[in-house]
Amino acid sequence: MEPITIEREGENGLYIVRQGDKYADEMCWDEMLGLVVSLTMPEDFSRMGWMMTEEQHRQAYPWRFRDKEEKTKETLLLTMK
Repeated sequence: MEPITIEREGENGLYIVRQGDKYADEMCWDEMLGLVVSLTMPEDFSRMGWMMTEEQHRQAYPWRFRDKEEKTKETLLLTMK
């Protein structure tokens, strides 16, 4: 992988991301971070497996739900009239 460089454009605070002869410019902070992450992510990287229904979460991670079953689901913090 070719090195990635991040530059800041003048006083406007926008970023330029360069890799080899390719670049993306006029990017704000979150766009720049997203691009750098996507450029450095392995090809087989997939976190869609993190997205599960509650039942799937309970089956995969039962230890996360032990305390929740014993405690009340909601706690009233504030009532306004």
